Amino acid sequence: MPARKKPVTRRKAAKNDSRAQQLAQLRKNRQGIAGQARARTRARKIEARVKSEAQKARAQLASQISTLRDQGRKLATNLKSALGDAGKRDAGASAGARQKSRS
Repeated sequence: MPARKKPVTRRKAAKNDSRAQQLAQLRKNRQGIAGQARARTRARKIEARVKSEAQKARAQLASQISTLRDQGRKLATNLKSALGDAGKRDAGASAGARQKSRS
């Protein structure tokens, strides 16, 4: 004769039901936590990429600024030299004009 199953009492059914609910709740919590972890990981990767790109851009900008400063110094030196030469020519030309007017 096959073994008869014991009838499930209300207490046992309630216990099993509460355990099943608790298990379902734990699974739901685990899925939520796993989703949050994935989102944080994505955010960290994006932040790291942005930081890396910002550092590269900063280095490139610093290099360009340094180059522009050097060019500015050279231009200033050339301008001062040209102004000095022009001043000397003007002074020489006006001195020559004075000598011609005296003679």
